[in-house]
Amino acid sequence: MIRQRFLFCLSVLSIVKKLIADLSEVDEKLRAKYIRKNLSAYLKKSYFSYDQGHRVEKKLTDIKGLINLQIIHAKRNVASSDSNRKPISTITGQYFHHVDKANRLAFQDVEKSIALIDESLTAEYQPIFEPFLKEAKDVLDLNDLSVKSDIETKVLLENNSQVVYGEDNNNLPENMNGLGILNILYLLLQIDLREQDFKSENKDINLLFIEEPEAHTHPQMQYVFADKTLKALSEKGKLQTLVTTHSSHIVSRCEFESIRFLQLDEVDKQVLAKNFMVELSPKYSDTDDFKFLKQYITLNAAELFFASKAIFIEGTTERMLLPYFIDNYDIQNRTNIKAQNISVLEVGANAKAFEHFLSFIGIKTLIITDIDTTKLTEGQKGHRYKACKVDDGENTSNASLKHFLSAPNLENKGFQEWFKKLKNGDIKTSAPLINCCYQVREKEYHARSFEDAFIHINKDKINQKKGELSGLVNKYKLGDGDVDSYVLTNEIIVKKIRFRFIYSLSRSCLG
Repeated sequence: MIRQRFLFCLSVLSIVKKLIADLSEVDEKLRAKYIRKNLSAYLKKSYFSYDQGHRVEKKLTDIKGLINLQIIHAKRNVASSDSNRKPISTITGQYFHHVDKANRLAFQDVEKSIALIDESLTAEYQPIFEPFLKEAKDVLDLNDLSVKSDIETKVLLENNSQVVYGEDNNNLPENMNGLGILNILYLLLQIDLREQDFKSENKDINLLFIEEPEAHTHPQMQYVFADKTLKALSEKGKLQTLVTTHSSHIVSRCEFESIRFLQLDEVDKQVLAKNFMVELSPKYSDTDDFKFLKQYITLNAAELFFASKAIFIEGTTERMLLPYFIDNYDIQNRTNIKAQNISVLEVGANAKAFEHFLSFIGIKTLIITDIDTTKLTEGQKGHRYKACKVDDGENTSNASLKHFLSAPNLENKGFQEWFKKLKNGDIKTSAPLINCCYQVREKEYHARSFEDAFIHINKDKINQKKGELSGLVNKYKLGDGDVDSYVLTNEIIVKKIRFRFIYSLSRSCLG
């Protein structure tokens, strides 16, 4: 072992000396580029297997004999606008060739038909080529010279078969089909070809890589591909399929346990493959939170995997208005927030379930929520906290604020001091990539909810436009200057359609 290491060090030293000598002849400014382009010329690839601390050098052929690796690349050349190119028909030729090799008996009838065509064409060739053959016989003294037809099934199929859509004569040629259909047909044929190769090679390890299967396809087609094709591949024995994708639609159809998140480490400049089940699940002491996360991510929020930033909101009102507010803010401040690859997700009161996940994938997140103040009141069922005006509040019912802003227990002496800081907006989140945004005092009033704040700020405009706004009741109370905004909000908005009122007001008053 020591001798091997010594020889290895000598080999490395020799390579380094040669590289240094060659670099001395390269302009100093170009040396980094030279190394990037030519480093492989100085290195020798070696393959080793490790067994109980001992390494045994192997040949690449040994590895290839063990592993069958097949790749379906993202560049599939399915351009429907080019009438001269028929990638699907070309693949059908390859498909026929593979099947023909695997089971020639299944194509005996095809071979017989081609043999009959060969005989017929050979007879037709004789009068056509007779002048040429006569001259060749005279010059070369070859009496047995002739021209025969010899059609190969593979060549015949590659150049003379088409994949069409339709019946009888009413069909579309291959190049007239949509790119999405061509892409899926191409993938299905390629997958079948690879499967036949796996069966014929019969190696111990079979790996199939599929790059970006979503190309040119609409969401519904991506769902079907993931549900049908990828699921079928996952159920095949002795085959592991790896799919790279930028499609949230495909990811949403995958089991959370099977997802690997590829991310560039900005410090080490290495690509990390993150395993959510192995690396993330131990961070969740609350198993219910992790269960909710798995279900929600795959069903509703797979786009988070591809986002640069995220905004969490509580309901429909915010979802409808946030894009509108961002557009207006960009125009007024000459910014470009809407181009920052931000995912907006409606998570309700479940934001805390995402804390470890957001940290794990490393995206900045803004949680827009309500302060939701409450006050201890006595009722028929005893004492309990009920919603109240912020100025009368003693507590908050918002679990996300309590979690991310590290609230003490309610019985703790420090809770009231924490609650005071909460109302003043003086508390920072404990998670470095997460920030919480909620109502603070504005225009001499502290709102409890988004609707409450919105009505207070726009009370005069609402009064002016009350005849045009939908979702508004008790309109006469808008002119009552003695009614505060908290009471007014509860009396003029129908809760079930409050988002219609807010949206209607935004479009008519703020546009």
